[in-house]
Amino acid sequence: MGLSLEDREVVLEQEFDPELLADPEPHVIILASGEVTPFEAEFYRELNGGRFVLTAELDGSLELSERGFDGP
Repeated sequence: MGLSLEDREVVLEQEFDPELLADPEPHVIILASGEVTPFEAEFYRELNGGRFVLTAELDGSLELSERGFDGP
């Protein structure tokens, strides 16, 4: 998984310190009003190079797209 906020890549650690769970700081915030921190999240496996990309805008709109898949 990859995460970008304001065109900056966020490093997501595979290992984490359990002590940090006591007071976590979120990267993305979703409000009841529908507003959301703008972000782009990529979900992929190294196997085939394709990825699904979820893009969120400040107004809460979401877009799901595919990149790098070899289509028929």
